[in-house]
Amino acid sequence: MVHYLSIAKRWWWLIVILTVLGAAAGYVLSQRQMRMYQAEMTLLVVASVPSPEIAERLIPDSRNSLVKTYRELLLKRPVLEQVIDELGLKTTPEKLMERLAISDVRDTQLLVLSAQDPDPRQAAGIANAIVAAFNQQAGALLANPYAAGRSGLSVVEAATPPLEPIGPGPVRTIGIAALVGLLLAAGFIFAVEYFDTRIRLEADVVQLTGLPTIVEIGFLEGRKPHERMVTRLAPASRAAEVYRMVRLMLETGAGERPIRTLIVTSADAGEGKSLTAANLAVALAQTGLRTILIDANLRRPMVHELFQQQNVRGVTTAMGSDGLATAYEHTVESDVENLRLLLSGPQPVPGQLNAARLLTPSRVLVLIDQLKAHADVLVFDSPPVLEVIETTLLARSCDASLVVVEAGHTRADELLRAREALARSRVDVLGVVLNQAERPAVGLLNAPEQEQRLLAAPANHERHPALSPNGEHPQLAALQMGGSSEKNSVSGSSDRRRNVA
Repeated sequence: MVHYLSIAKRWWWLIVILTVLGAAAGYVLSQRQMRMYQAEMTLLVVASVPSPEIAERLIPDSRNSLVKTYRELLLKRPVLEQVIDELGLKTTPEKLMERLAISDVRDTQLLVLSAQDPDPRQAAGIANAIVAAFNQQAGALLANPYAAGRSGLSVVEAATPPLEPIGPGPVRTIGIAALVGLLLAAGFIFAVEYFDTRIRLEADVVQLTGLPTIVEIGFLEGRKPHERMVTRLAPASRAAEVYRMVRLMLETGAGERPIRTLIVTSADAGEGKSLTAANLAVALAQTGLRTILIDANLRRPMVHELFQQQNVRGVTTAMGSDGLATAYEHTVESDVENLRLLLSGPQPVPGQLNAARLLTPSRVLVLIDQLKAHADVLVFDSPPVLEVIETTLLARSCDASLVVVEAGHTRADELLRAREALARSRVDVLGVVLNQAERPAVGLLNAPEQEQRLLAAPANHERHPALSPNGEHPQLAALQMGGSSEKNSVSGSSDRRRNVA
């Protein structure tokens, strides 16, 4: 039911347009359609027999045969020509025949004659005139050798002008036309949805890949990329809670293996992975984890725009000719406690260094080792996995990955190929972040009780948080000890701006 309601919500405009157009067409048709009136009269076939002896000789069905004979003769050309002359009708016998009908009542000697005309009085006049003309011509049409009297038609109920036209009225015509428009819309929508393979709902992700949908993120306000950094600009908002839920899922879904390096990617560009990686990094830093966000998308970097930084140093300068020993020195401080940024840096000069040569597995491992000495968690914002090879190379050096899917944009085959590419990299895929989901926002009160307490806990903004008794950072220990494998799904914000950075 939710699936069909979602489809109706997406296509409501087409349903309304075609239904209204159908109703309008029905109204025009009802106004232009000529209204026809039908007058009916009931006749009795009278057979005159001279004596009982002759009546006994008649075959049993002779009277029925007589009824059928009258039914055939009543609308013959001589009768119709006389009616046309008497009433002064501007028509022909053939056209007049199309507006007449006659039927017999079963097991009786009754006939029912009906006539149609745009004028109700004319319709009644035609029916009555036909019977009168037939009775005048009956002597010539029927010669009864046994008759001392005469056979004929007796009027049981004369035709009177009808009060209402026949056929559907304006209201019924409009209703039928509107229903036809609705059915056309439904048929078109069904065809489009049947052949449309784009991911739209959490159920689509689970059915297609078997991967859990960690969270569903709605539309975020903000015309510029940095205005959609809700965890930094509005940490108490419901949208920010959703990103903190991603952090919580990382803790509960990590199992025994610690997640120190996380790569956030997508199947195609423009699905919101950079915004997701940035907000997730802020959420991790707000819990006290020393976090470094690395912009590994050297072709289309976005992190510097999200944090309003000058992209003058970063990955390209750290991995250049001067070596990797000073990689941490190429990071920049953000305005969020415990969060540093390793931007992409100036784009490589064509013909000298390219992204694939910079992000080789050996170089990435050295970079990660250098940065781990200064951070608890590294979050990589990578290029789309289906666009460039360095994403799969980078994924091999990371502990886990998140796949961002934009609802209504990512196609099923793209998501499957992205998962297969990550599987070949032998990196754990924790789940899917469904971006721009259509469902209403789900706030903190809808989360399980334990998650509410974790999300409601105040963020730790100390620069050097206290360590756990075994010498580890308390949040890092949580990442290492999270034993629950259950993946919960929480809907995101209902804000109305696109978050596709």
